[in-house]
Amino acid sequence: MAMKGTLNDFIASVRKKLESWEKSGIPPRWTLLEELKELQNLRVSLGLDSVMENPPRLLTATLDDGWGLGLDVIHLACDALGIPYTFIGLMKTPEEIMATCVSNPPDAVGISVIQEDSVEKLLHLRRLLPRNIPIFAGGPGLKDTIEVPSEEKLVIVKNVAHFMKLILENKLSPTTCKA
Repeated sequence: MAMKGTLNDFIASVRKKLESWEKSGIPPRWTLLEELKELQNLRVSLGLDSVMENPPRLLTATLDDGWGLGLDVIHLACDALGIPYTFIGLMKTPEEIMATCVSNPPDAVGISVIQEDSVEKLLHLRRLLPRNIPIFAGGPGLKDTIEVPSEEKLVIVKNVAHFMKLILENKLSPTTCKA
């Protein structure tokens, strides 16, 4: 890992970008993708592996999304911040996700939900997974559809900026997971 000052400077750059998105709104998809790639290039050019000393391993999948466009954005955010992830695919069942977690346990799971009728699949996945593995779920199917007690370690992610803030606040790890 590079010098502490370099890491702090990079984190300050990320926070500045998040503030601009908060003020002006998250930019259109292609602009957003370019801005995330620019952050990744900056991190790499500074010689930083990650914004975290021991970044959590994230497993990602979709429950009902055959395109995965939202996860593409989350993956680029992970790349920008140096968070490792394993993408297991689109349209995965809770049982398939659980099987992957058994064979290759992640520190957290990221799920995309497009349709409201898939919320039950998400809740079923929460029941299947060990409680020490938090789930971070996002997508249009989750807007104002469910409320989950914090002890369930199921965090509804509003957008990519919210996800990145959770990482910067070290809330992606199993021991510090909170909305």
